[in-house]
Amino acid sequence: MVRMTADTAARLESQYRSFAEKFGRPPRPDEPIFFDPEVDTPQIASLAKVARETVALLQRVGLDPAWIHAYEQTGGLLPRPDGTFLTDQDAEEWYGAVEDYVSRHGGPDPDVSENLLILNTIAVLTDPQTGIADPEYGATLLQRLSSEGDAEDPLHAFVTYMAEHLTERLRSDGGVRSEAQEHARAWAGAELAERVRTAVSADARTIDDAEVLLVIAAADHGGRGA
Repeated sequence: MVRMTADTAARLESQYRSFAEKFGRPPRPDEPIFFDPEVDTPQIASLAKVARETVALLQRVGLDPAWIHAYEQTGGLLPRPDGTFLTDQDAEEWYGAVEDYVSRHGGPDPDVSENLLILNTIAVLTDPQTGIADPEYGATLLQRLSSEGDAEDPLHAFVTYMAEHLTERLRSDGGVRSEAQEHARAWAGAELAERVRTAVSADARTIDDAEVLLVIAAADHGGRGA
């Protein structure tokens, strides 16, 4: 028996639905729930593929190049949410790789606090993408935002941190705008889609509606605007 949060349970249920849609049946006990969607049999994605996709994600969210270099050079090490590492050896190896990059490329040392904030958004970045394929899961994310109202929640922290970028994307890219409204309608109905439409021309410089920001994130990171 394993105790899990409602969010974890919702993600697992979403993966079960994705598996059944992909392979036409529920997963067997010996098959991976989190599978590689690009192959025709249930398989876990190769480590090399995971590493490539992670680097691309780190670049997209704006992590400092020195930290990305350290991730690659250390075989996938990243700081924990509080900035620490599992062992002193890991920390020494990581910061050695960061210093190596800075010494060879110049520039200031990476801002630890800023990069930790960016890094910690990655844990929730895949949530909007999952909602694209599974509107039922998208609906659970909106419920989480509307019911929790907790600024410390990672999903709230993510949309708040990305608010300026997401506002710019909605107002400057027609593809993102169209897809954000589609996701809003699929996840919650016409009312949220109308709030997205209204936000396009609102007077406020930055959108502060967390639910609207979430569907923009889904469009920006998972659709044509990605």
